[in-house]
Amino acid sequence: GKDDGAKVDSASRKRKGAADDDAPRLTRNKRSRAAADAGEWSAEDVSAYLGSLAVAPAAVEKIAAKAVDGPKLRALSAGALSWLPRDDRAAVLGAVAHLDDPLLPEFLRHDGDGSFTLDAAELALAVPRVGGHYISKKTAQKMLDEADADGSGALSFGEFRGAVDNKAASAQWRAAASKLVDDA
Repeated sequence: GKDDGAKVDSASRKRKGAADDDAPRLTRNKRSRAAADAGEWSAEDVSAYLGSLAVAPAAVEKIAAKAVDGPKLRALSAGALSWLPRDDRAAVLGAVAHLDDPLLPEFLRHDGDGSFTLDAAELALAVPRVGGHYISKKTAQKMLDEADADGSGALSFGEFRGAVDNKAASAQWRAAASKLVDDA
């Protein structure tokens, strides 16, 4: 009994310590990813970014094997990707096109865990209401559910951009889109 409790306490202290050790790393990654220029991204960042945009895992692995970092990603062209199947090539080129989107830096600034996606809590901070107030987490969850095309429970940048551009979106998305586009 007493020994088991000591093991649990020790294990929970180790877990707590591990989480604390992970926090600075995630913060550093977030800062580098939040840079407007993908030129600062590592090959690991590029893999996470492509994976968040539903690029096929096999294509992401092939790109990772070639150590494609941010500068190399920005320079990719269809010809440079001839070793990928056509659908994968199109997905990667779509991801490269997003790098110049004026909303990407704002999106990444609110990506607290460095996943290249926004969950409801992150979305609540990313989407300003008209008047400068943040939306509630409940409203953010409704907006996320509306825009989460793949059902992952988080928004990729492609889903976020799609919701901002969707003229038939809910009143919350239309108001947010107006403010976000004006600020970009």
